[in-house]
Amino acid sequence: MAGPLTDTQIIVAMMRLTAHLDDGHAGISLPDGDSEFVRLVRLEFFLFADGLHVTAAGPGYTRLLGARVEAIGGRAVGEVIAALGPLIARDNDQQVTLMVPLLLRQTAILHGLGLTGDLGQVTLTVRHPDGSAREEAVEAVPGRPFRGVRSTSPNPQACRACYPGLMGGPWLCRTLVLSLFHAVVVPSGLSTRVQPHR
Repeated sequence: MAGPLTDTQIIVAMMRLTAHLDDGHAGISLPDGDSEFVRLVRLEFFLFADGLHVTAAGPGYTRLLGARVEAIGGRAVGEVIAALGPLIARDNDQQVTLMVPLLLRQTAILHGLGLTGDLGQVTLTVRHPDGSAREEAVEAVPGRPFRGVRSTSPNPQACRACYPGLMGGPWLCRTLVLSLFHAVVVPSGLSTRVQPHR
């Protein structure tokens, strides 16, 4: 007989049950106000056609901007996405593409899936644009999932006001979700990616 489930395993099990509703507005949220339990990795991701990439980084992690994530917690990204898919209540498969990068920031979800043993960090294997690969331990800090994760303003000038570091700032690289395109602007002219929404 298996032992009792942990809190994170219970959340993951509840998400799995809710996903069967086939309603993209249904879901399980992590509890507000628990700063030890509700932690976010200090990176943002986007699932491009060629893989999962780091599109924003907090202080101390700028070296990861533009890197492709190849593994999370020692498991290939494809396996991780396959593990997250059944947790996502959806109206269509595009919802999985949207939600996977958001769920990957939440260490409670990763912990409940057995991808990290520590709510305070997650280990990623990344490949940088120059082809070099390395393993990185990325800190997770108290945060509120799905709030302030991205800017949807079509006006980069307005985004600069909201996120002062957007254009060439010391650490911030923001994902801009425009009406037709997903664009990633990386400081110092390192790279720019534009992918039409499908």
